[in-house]
Amino acid sequence: MMQFLFGLLHKGRGKAVETTLGRKVSPGLREGLLKWTEREIKDKSSRLQIEPVDLFHCLSFQLCSLPVSQLHLLCQALRNPYCKIKDLRSDCLRFYSLATGKDSPIMGPYSHSSLHLHDASVFCRLIFCHLTASCGRDLSLVFETNQHLTDLEFVKNTLEDSGMKLLCEGLKQLNCVLQTLRLYRHLISSSCGALAAVLSTNQWLTELEFSETKLEASALKLLCEGLKDTNCKLQKLKLCASLLPEGSEAVCRYLACVLICNPHITELDPSENPLGDIGVKYLCVGLRHSNCKVEKLDLSTCHLTDASCVELSSFLQVSQALKELFVFANVLGDTGVQHLCEGLQHTKGIIENLVLSEYSLSAACCEPLAQVLSSTWRLTRLILINNKIEDMGLKLLCEGLKQPDCHLKDLV
Repeated sequence: MMQFLFGLLHKGRGKAVETTLGRKVSPGLREGLLKWTEREIKDKSSRLQIEPVDLFHCLSFQLCSLPVSQLHLLCQALRNPYCKIKDLRSDCLRFYSLATGKDSPIMGPYSHSSLHLHDASVFCRLIFCHLTASCGRDLSLVFETNQHLTDLEFVKNTLEDSGMKLLCEGLKQLNCVLQTLRLYRHLISSSCGALAAVLSTNQWLTELEFSETKLEASALKLLCEGLKDTNCKLQKLKLCASLLPEGSEAVCRYLACVLICNPHITELDPSENPLGDIGVKYLCVGLRHSNCKVEKLDLSTCHLTDASCVELSSFLQVSQALKELFVFANVLGDTGVQHLCEGLQHTKGIIENLVLSEYSLSAACCEPLAQVLSSTWRLTRLILINNKIEDMGLKLLCEGLKQPDCHLKDLV
């Protein structure tokens, strides 16, 4: 009955009822059901408290105009030990914007047919929800009991340092199984110390992503202390467009130390930051270390020139792990690509995916690339979009493509 009633709130199904039965679904049904849900959660004698009824499995419809005040209700439900909701998709959960008073979708577009409540994980994405520090406390309490929430994403909210510190208290709970934390466009700094404490205690967190979150070098230094801890199990670190220009080189030194100390990191993405050639030089000290196990490296839009390629080439010659290298939207030039190819041809190279889209390459870089194609059998994807290799360059590439040792599958 619960599933039937909540199902009526689905816009598409409501129209189907109206067409089939000639009756409209009452506009007050949604508010009534939400109030009933809140009463049931608070009632300790309710069957929802003693039976493994997954209340929010019923929410496989679009919760249009869910007020921000209902976030507290959602957190209460997630804290229920019997709650086993596995996938809270962004398109089926909407929050009401306090600023505009209009329905604000968290993420889209997802078709309703793509909504799955499966046994993988709880996925919660909170975008433009005007969340404040108090929400950090509510979400922190969720982690005390909920052992299903594995993916949490905040985009352009106002949690700030105080809210993040409260959230981190929950992330350090023994019951917390969060695996992925993404922070887009946040104003945080001192809370990086609290995040560092999470990294050194939480055995589940494997992916941490900052995007367009301006972090000072001092904040990253605190974070790297946690990343260097022997208990840290983080595998993916993304800092896309999140470093200040004046601190980028210092951050590269901190990251190099992390790569030396932490063998669990397999993906590093400091893209869209002004690292420059000096920054990459510092970073390569860590990349070349025998403890480094990075498999995917994204240095796109990092203000690199051919000088960076000399350092990267030396790294490629010793790396036994790197499989994907992204260096597009830099000014490497043909000389830079030639340096990269020297490293790629090394016998230890196992790179599979190489992206060189950057507008500055000509036919001159195609001959060394052809040599890589004919000698590096693991390379299966090469991206050269937006370059001026012209007919001569393609002719040279084809010489490599014709070789029996060339296993390239994707050429763009």
